Amino acid sequence: MCINMCLCVCLYLFVFVAVQAIDVFKLPVVKGLILSPCCFPNAKSPITVVKESLPGEDKYEVWTKYLREKMEGVDDVKQTMSYKEEHIYSVKNNVIWSCKKAMV
Repeated sequence: MCINMCLCVCLYLFVFVAVQAIDVFKLPVVKGLILSPCCFPNAKSPITVVKESLPGEDKYEVWTKYLREKMEGVDDVKQTMSYKEEHIYSVKNNVIWSCKKAMV
């Protein structure tokens, strides 16, 4: 028996590419997604989560949390986690990964 599925790995993503990667994750054939966002939306962006953050809040962390919550909201998601990857030599070193329930 052949099971068709894929994992999407997207590293150092710009704003709209990160959102598009989550849209790809919504496809039934995609069972996992690994993101490492680099940029967050600027003041002109239609995505307002960062503009609405509290004064003093780390905008990159707000953006990472937003992306993680979007990934958690995808149908059939089993687990989502995020962490700081020490081998990415940048202050923008968050990694978010999510996997869907296994196919039967």
